[in-house]
This record gives sequence, structure tokens and C-alpha cells, in this order.
Amino acid sequence: ALFYEAVGGLHAAGRLAGTLQAKTSFTPAVHRLAQAAAVGARYEQNGVVEYAALARMGVRDPRAHLAAEHPGGVQLDSCYMSPALVSAAEAGVEEALSGAGAADLRSAFDCDLTDADLVAF
Repeated sequence: ALFYEAVGGLHAAGRLAGTLQAKTSFTPAVHRLAQAAAVGARYEQNGVVEYAALARMGVRDPRAHLAAEHPGGVQLDSCYMSPALVSAAEAGVEEALSGAGAADLRSAFDCDLTDADLVAF
């Protein structure tokens, strides 16, 4: 109880940056900054971030978070994808259609796409 009172007092005075949730948990602001940097790096490197991965990191609303941090991306059912990656996938589909072939979109990405994601293409 003494710990939560001290943290609550420091937080209320603005001396301790972070998020205080009732008297159950405190998340330092530096933790959220590190999370945002990790998510941003993954998105920049791979062009796609799965919502489940963000949920495991403690991001409360992965869709809104990604849309705010990386505007212009495409929200699919299970992941958030960069427009460049979507364009590349669409080009692969068009190429397969013009040659009467098939495009394997599941293996083209660094994440597990759901059937709903594939239908969105």
C-alpha cells in the first residue's frame, strides 16, 4: 500500500511519467517509448505488423496505434501492412492472372495471413 501511495503521489505531481492504472499497475513512459520504437522498426523493416504481436506487447488498441503512428498503411484482418507491400502483392496477383498462373500470397509475407486478409487483396 505504501508503494502505491508513493507512486500515486509522484505521478499526480508530474514527477513520475507513465500510466497508473488504479492501484494495480504502473507502466513507465520509457516503456511505452521503447515499445513504439520496436513496433516502428518492425514495420519499417518488414512492412507488416501483426495485431496479435502488439497485443502481447501490451498495446491496448493495435489498429488505432498503428494507424496513428504509420498513416497510410492498410488495415487487414490480422495485420497492418505498408502500401508498398500491398502494391507488390497486387502486382504478383496481376502477373499470375495475366499468365493464367497462381500467386502464393501466404508465403510472400513475413507473417501469417488469414483467409480474410487474402480476400481483402
